[in-house]
Amino acid sequence: MKKRISWSRRYLTLDRFLSAGFVYMFGLTMISAVLMFGLLYLLSRTISNWSLGEAFLQLTNAGARSTDIKSEDWGPIVVMNIFGLFIVNGVLVTLLVNWISNRKERHLKGLARYDNIAKNGFSVIIGGHRMAPRLARQLLEDPTNEYVLIQTQRNPDMLRREILAEVEDKRKARNIIIYSGDRTSWHELSELNLGSANKIFILGEQFHIDGSSHDALNMQCWQLINTHVRSAGKTLIPCHIMFEYQSTFSAFQITDITAGQSATFRFIPFSIYETWAQQVLVPFNKRYIPLDGHDGLPYTSDKRVHLIVIGMSKMGVAMGLEAAHLAHYPNFNNPEVGNPRTLITFVDRNAKREMLFMMGRFRELFKLARWRYVDAPEDVIPTSDGSWKIYDTVRDTAGRTNGIYKWNDPMADETYKSPYFGAYLGDNLIDTDFEFIEGDVARPSIQKYIADACADPKSKTTIAVCLPIASEAMSVSLYFTASVYDDAQQILVQQPESGALVDAVSRGATAHDKRRFGALKPFGMIDSCDYLASVDNILPRLVAYAYKCMADGTTLAERYGKAESEDAFMAEVDRCWLDISDSKGKSAISKRWSNIYCANTFACKIRSVDNDALSEEDIRHLAEVEHNRWVLEQLLLGVKPVDPGYADKLPVEDDALRTQLKSRNIHPDIISNSKLGITKEYDQGIAEAIPLALKIAAKYFRQT
Repeated sequence: MKKRISWSRRYLTLDRFLSAGFVYMFGLTMISAVLMFGLLYLLSRTISNWSLGEAFLQLTNAGARSTDIKSEDWGPIVVMNIFGLFIVNGVLVTLLVNWISNRKERHLKGLARYDNIAKNGFSVIIGGHRMAPRLARQLLEDPTNEYVLIQTQRNPDMLRREILAEVEDKRKARNIIIYSGDRTSWHELSELNLGSANKIFILGEQFHIDGSSHDALNMQCWQLINTHVRSAGKTLIPCHIMFEYQSTFSAFQITDITAGQSATFRFIPFSIYETWAQQVLVPFNKRYIPLDGHDGLPYTSDKRVHLIVIGMSKMGVAMGLEAAHLAHYPNFNNPEVGNPRTLITFVDRNAKREMLFMMGRFRELFKLARWRYVDAPEDVIPTSDGSWKIYDTVRDTAGRTNGIYKWNDPMADETYKSPYFGAYLGDNLIDTDFEFIEGDVARPSIQKYIADACADPKSKTTIAVCLPIASEAMSVSLYFTASVYDDAQQILVQQPESGALVDAVSRGATAHDKRRFGALKPFGMIDSCDYLASVDNILPRLVAYAYKCMADGTTLAERYGKAESEDAFMAEVDRCWLDISDSKGKSAISKRWSNIYCANTFACKIRSVDNDALSEEDIRHLAEVEHNRWVLEQLLLGVKPVDPGYADKLPVEDDALRTQLKSRNIHPDIISNSKLGITKEYDQGIAEAIPLALKIAAKYFRQT
């Protein structure tokens, strides 16, 4: 049966032909002219028996004739001259002007197509998300990209203005080409020549276009290009896919895409909120203060890190989870200073609902970690000793308050019915506490809580105001008790569009107080998200390579010292990263994310020791920190510890049994550092590699 072509498809094909190129239109015009001239020549030869040359002269230039014109010759002469006038002045000139005008209009509307781009180095951005202009500028800074191609459903002219605001060099901006198209239409995706691209970024569109289906549409786009596109190259093309929702992103941190779904592209998930959390909390730039301060938290410190997140928005949850990955310090393993734990506090009007959602998503973590829920009272309730604590507003029959909210400790409280109750996993396993306070941040009780937390001499407190509405976030950040601005390390204020207002307020001065709001710092600006900084970071690759070296019976330092050149060494590191695959019950993507989270803590680990020349004691302390960090990371990724039936078998060191457990999403090393067996050597090896890895990475890191 013959396939029917719709009128819209026919019109699109004809429209593309008529505007595809001046050469086609010029050729069509010339063919018409030749056919017309041939017809008149045959007519003239029949009447006057002219030769071809005589016919051309007689019909197009009456003044050049040497013989008298017969009356019967005037007809063809007049017709030919009128036709020539029409062809030259009417058709060719009009054609040229209209073609240029049409081409310009199609370019501005994103309808023009440029097949020559595929012959040059180029990367593709699919979706007109607000982070696209900055990403495009950074991609053009890569010498392997001559062009950056953006496909979007947005108004191309609006996106082009955003690009010009980001790319000051207009000559470079010309190499950013915009195509108008739908990322869920294979016909329009096929125009992007994805099989020849260097890199692909599926960003999606803004909320008013995608709505709540952003993540689903991005995955549909991924499936389309994997179904239809095949690359001539031997290596998979990196394809970075942005997820809006933390739950979706978390799922793809442990879920591998099958080989059939990634025959051409390498699946790399990322979240703009996670990226921004790393941009703030991982100190790759000097704009933001680390959670542990510039001096760090050494083994002998009695201080703790306290992060207060106001608003359990997508950004707020990402900030809290990233802090849980990062905030691990050696003093937790020091009983002489009280084993200080990191405290992450969430304040939200609907904290209980968001808490239950988080506890359901990360249930393995909350079966082990200490946590508490607080329904904050409207006002401040003092204690008998004159201090202030958060009290339960529910009263017993005698009208007395029930007392201070208690911490739920699943490993120590039998009533909690945790499957991991008891000490069989060892002591000092979880070094982070989670607190959920329900109530409006404007309540006096919560304001007092924040002020006391910042004033605590044994706490390094950071506040992150994560409210997606810029004006509300700004209002909250200016509402704190005056002492908060002096005592807090920094107050981070989410500003989705621009940080100019926060910058202006923080740098300003009042008559009685210079820079009263100096602790305020904006973050979360969508168009300032520096995703490529995390992509270009080589520290995770060095972590993966260090593990490979240890598995081969050597070290990172030995391999680096024996390398023929630094380029040869880095090529080996890159090959190791790309060769990561599923093995021993663990997915390749979860291995890569584990390396990323490990690398992100190198800076705070090195701050906790006196110098880069690590002593044996320093290495032991950093190895313990690494294990504590790794335990929390595995729990956040949904990996379970062994059940009590393995209490007498710890540490599990039989390879077959370990692989069997991992294939069931159980890791036998989620135990305290004191119970570890031979795998403890890996933590020590990573600790030893930190100074060299930081030294190598410093040579390649692109400052933002």
